[in-house]
Amino acid sequence: LLLKTNVEKCLEIKQLISQKFGLSSNEIYLEKDGRRLSADVNISGVAQCRVRVLGGKGGFGSMLRAIGAQIEKTTNREACRDLSGRRLRDINEEKRLKAVLEKMGDLERESQERKKTEN
Repeated sequence: LLLKTNVEKCLEIKQLISQKFGLSSNEIYLEKDGRRLSADVNISGVAQCRVRVLGGKGGFGSMLRAIGAQIEKTTNREACRDLSGRRLRDINEEKRLKAVLEKMGDLERESQERKKTEN
């Protein structure tokens, strides 16, 4: 909102804004350079009009606690990375693959030994 007026007193500007927008003068305040202006101050230049917003009833913290109790904490850390930057999923998959290849090698050796003993 840009309001150009000849009025210089802060109180008069607040009353003008209150009438124009149907607000109580208690609901608004004027600031200049980040500082709140008192009613008897003369304003030169640009001032910002701020509207007070009433706070809610609260209870947000208790709502977060209630939701937090319902959320299951994950134990899956597969997407995390180790200190060298590799994903744990990839490292675990390598371990599984090595174990499978080792078992396959053992089974292959056993089958060859059986063939030798049968012949």
